[in-house]
Amino acid sequence: MKNFETNWTKDEMRVYLLIFSANADFVELKDEVAFIKSSTLNATYKKMHKEFDGDTDFESIQKLRAALNRFNYTENQMTELFNDMLELFKMDDDFSVLEKNFIIGVGRVFKG
Repeated sequence: MKNFETNWTKDEMRVYLLIFSANADFVELKDEVAFIKSSTLNATYKKMHKEFDGDTDFESIQKLRAALNRFNYTENQMTELFNDMLELFKMDDDFSVLEKNFIIGVGRVFKG
């Protein structure tokens, strides 16, 4: 079985999560990319996007779950990550069914 442990920093994990979120509806908008880039270095964004591009959805979920467990986020920190995802979804003024389902699925990942 493949090991999904990463050596990500918290910032890298957050960027990966937001890239994964931006692709929930299979359309990564310029505003979504700008939102993600606004809080990280361009090099971090590029590194995490390259990794995301090489991963399947299953691998992405497993990596995120492993990273969340490793960082042992507080409830407030988890809420911040969740709110970042919601803000990202508001970028196009269309909270699609795919995005709603994504939020439900990620909520399950957050709960462990």
